[in-house]
Amino acid sequence: MNPPFIFYIGDILYKCYPLAGINKYIRSALLIFRGGKNLERNNLIKKSLAFAVILLFIGLAFAPSINANVSKASQEDELVKITTEVCGLNGGKQTIKLTQDEMEEVKALFDSIREKLDATESREEGEDIFKEAVLELDKYGLLGDLSIKQAQRLVTGGYQNIRIMKILRRMIDGNQNINNSSLLCLTAGHATNSFIIGPLVFLSLIGILFPVFSNLWVFIFTYFPLAPFGLMVFGDYSIGQHAVFYPAEGWIRTIGLTGFKKWDGKFYGQLLRIDILLGGLFLGGIGFTGLRINYGFLNTFFLGSTLILKIGPKHL
Repeated sequence: MNPPFIFYIGDILYKCYPLAGINKYIRSALLIFRGGKNLERNNLIKKSLAFAVILLFIGLAFAPSINANVSKASQEDELVKITTEVCGLNGGKQTIKLTQDEMEEVKALFDSIREKLDATESREEGEDIFKEAVLELDKYGLLGDLSIKQAQRLVTGGYQNIRIMKILRRMIDGNQNINNSSLLCLTAGHATNSFIIGPLVFLSLIGILFPVFSNLWVFIFTYFPLAPFGLMVFGDYSIGQHAVFYPAEGWIRTIGLTGFKKWDGKFYGQLLRIDILLGGLFLGGIGFTGLRINYGFLNTFFLGSTLILKIGPKHL
């Protein structure tokens, strides 16, 4: 690019952008190229250099802050919210954030629990697997407010209701239908479209939908207590022109009084169908005590003990 062409561009910029700050430096550049007076040229060069240095320092001052904010926002987007709900004892929820890598490690942990249970032959071995899993979950802060010992006792059924356990043991004798269910069982799993309803939520729901039965349910739960417990829901449905059914999907492993059982793929709760206005839920488990670890929308890990659990590929 030859000097005359530069002069031409400079004159255009000088005339089209008559801003004091910009104009001054365009003028200085023109003077330099046109060979203006040495003194004026030197002064303008110094001022231009000083201005450039100031801009450089301003840029350096703001750059770390801008980069930090961008980096922080990027990291926040990559974190996964995960909530631990303690079912039993005094209950409670705790939400933390894990990195994507940590989340994958938690998923891998539950996959390893499944593989170990598939090779298990006794409840005692299953309890050891659950206790080891608690130690691993503690590394990620997923025990809620429980100590390791409390969590280990909780997930292995140490806080189950003794009276109910005795009644269920009697139910097994001579009852062939009960073999389709899991009773007093260690329960581990990872499933979508599944959640746990606490007793207070269940009573409130019954009271709203069926006011005439609300006092009866209060009586039952007062004098025939199942607490601490949770109702396990697997799948739901909605009613429009046609009923649409949405199964839970994932895997469940149990080991209890009726032996080892497993479910993979899509399944529904088969204990009770609960109709609610324009849809309903499929109850699959009663008396769950343990840890429910939730992430995303109805994506749930289970680790605990259940009084009775019955699920299958068909809905009621």
